[in-house]
Amino acid sequence: MTPRQAVAEAMAIDGAQGAVLVDYYARMPLASAGAASDATPKVIATMDTDVLRAKLDAIRAFGYGADALEDIVVTLTDRIDVILPVANRDRQGVFLHLTLDRRADLAMSRARLRNIARSLMI
Repeated sequence: MTPRQAVAEAMAIDGAQGAVLVDYYARMPLASAGAASDATPKVIATMDTDVLRAKLDAIRAFGYGADALEDIVVTLTDRIDVILPVANRDRQGVFLHLTLDRRADLAMSRARLRNIARSLMI
């Protein structure tokens, strides 16, 4: 699955409002779809990279490796943001950001996002 196909597939998740595939090292979006807020894909990429880096630092301080992080879920008053590192040796440094409506099935959405990440070819 290409980056564009991955974000299109993420947008097919029930309740999806926006999806961005991000290069963690460059802090740049590789592909995006939808519009979850006034934030551009570039702003989302930059801000979520900071969130992911902070969380990785925190889990390392607790003695975990980076591979222990499955995803980060941020619940806001009107939406849910899911940040999912693509955990594959060939695709290190890439993560998916999915914005969901608050009424979305979070467990199902996370499972589908993990399947998309496993199918991703970069």
